[in-house]
Amino acid sequence: MVSTDVAALQTIVRLEARPASAQWEIFGTPEFTGWVPGPTDYVTLVAQLTPVDQQAFVKPASAAAVWIAPESARPWLAAPFRDLLEKRKNTTVDLSTLPQCRAVQTTLTRSGRPVRGLTCHAAGKILVYLTIADNSPS
Repeated sequence: MVSTDVAALQTIVRLEARPASAQWEIFGTPEFTGWVPGPTDYVTLVAQLTPVDQQAFVKPASAAAVWIAPESARPWLAAPFRDLLEKRKNTTVDLSTLPQCRAVQTTLTRSGRPVRGLTCHAAGKILVYLTIADNSPS
């Protein structure tokens, strides 16, 4: 379920700067669709932020690889972000090929555990994509 609660988002993950507004959602992969829930391999946070200060979020691109969960292209995302995630779903993306994106590492607020993902900017908005948990068999 989509939330617009910026304060609740900040109780989950540390952000580089406080956004003016946010839409965000946490979901599992495979995503529960109403039948008997199965094991969840990944837990992902997708957020679309409107920054108070665009420069607080936009930093030079950095090279890294990020796996994009198949369910990531949420319907409420702005078209550039939805398209980016849809075209790259279930693949590992080399961020050096996406000039508007960069790798991001932050921590979960309560546990302090590090989490990784990407952040992209387009049309005055910021996409934050973080893998909160990876329970996949290695």
